[in-house]
Amino acid sequence: MHFIDWSVEPTVDFYSFAAGNWLRTQVIPEDKSVWGAFNELSEYNFGLLHCILEEAAQSQDNSKRIPERQVGDFYASGMNVESIEQAGLRPLSQMIQELDTVDTVSKLTNLVAQLQMKDVPVLFSSYSRADRKNSGVYSFYIYQGGLSLPDKEYYLAKGFEDIREKFREHVAKMFMLTGIDKDESVERSQVVWDIESFLAKNSRNRWDLASNGVGSFFENLMPMII
Repeated sequence: MHFIDWSVEPTVDFYSFAAGNWLRTQVIPEDKSVWGAFNELSEYNFGLLHCILEEAAQSQDNSKRIPERQVGDFYASGMNVESIEQAGLRPLSQMIQELDTVDTVSKLTNLVAQLQMKDVPVLFSSYSRADRKNSGVYSFYIYQGGLSLPDKEYYLAKGFEDIREKFREHVAKMFMLTGIDKDESVERSQVVWDIESFLAKNSRNRWDLASNGVGSFFENLMPMII
């Protein structure tokens, strides 16, 4: 109720009436480009989760079977920067070897399926939620993906040439960090760009997605400042 601006007549401007005080008092945090009610709730939840994880990691119960110990160990392993740096790419070696063996459509399809089962959203992403036409049931949705840049326009429209060049340079550097020499890294970055550009040409733009109700309904209902 404290977000309501009682000085505004709701029949004239209901949005300003419902969220006027929130809009006047909120300041976009320095590390955010967008700030809204959902962002505020998300940050609050992250704070709660952080406290839970820290407590679990410091738990003195050494039983490996209890969920608290498992959660604490998992969190601690992710925060152990020194061990992560020492491991390097070793944890990904098997996956990289599997990628190197892909030379047919059949192998590619199988690998995409395996990665999707590991929650790696290759080429597309999937999720389950209340059906958009029948809220009484949950439906399985497949959502377009495979693009590293925010939107298809970054790959196709004028004005993004500098970003496209910097993206290819970034991908080449990522390959170099795996031990691949510079020339081959540049070649591979171009392959990545060609694949993503092809996907971008066949992707829907954000306006088409919004018109179909994808990710727009709840965002547009809540107060937000950009």
